[in-house]
Amino acid sequence: MGSAGRDLSIIAAVLVILGTFITSWILVGSLYYYGIGGFMNLIDVFTNPEVYAALTGAPTWFIYVVGIFMIWFLLSGLFLLLGAGSRGAAFMGCILPLIISIIIFMQGTFPDLFNYLIVYGTTDEIVPGVIPFNFALSGRPESIGTYLLLMGGIFGLLSLFSERD
Repeated sequence: MGSAGRDLSIIAAVLVILGTFITSWILVGSLYYYGIGGFMNLIDVFTNPEVYAALTGAPTWFIYVVGIFMIWFLLSGLFLLLGAGSRGAAFMGCILPLIISIIIFMQGTFPDLFNYLIVYGTTDEIVPGVIPFNFALSGRPESIGTYLLLMGGIFGLLSLFSERD
């Protein structure tokens, strides 16, 4: 019989992985942005930080810090899987998906942070028209990926307070 903490952490991992890599996060103009861009652009962030610094108006050292957070975010699903046995790993896995989904939902409140997410995202699809999926909700700029990140982060957070075997 499984424990609630382990099960919630595994469910959270699946949701965060789907939300990060497969589904779109947000519609800006007529373009959907995906988290897969963080993975695709990661090497470029560390080899050409000056380009991202110029795009965002941030100092170059800040681009390196953002790159480290990108790695942490991209590994969040793995941390949540490891969180099935460790509360510490579950905590590491749920924090950034929660923060990123909240920034997307509050894009008018945190426009600078939101603009950083767009710069590090991509509009390239893995399989055009199929993966990533573009499920936008009527009247909302957020896409289903943002909701998956939020739900995964919440389930990961709930798993922290549940028993593990």
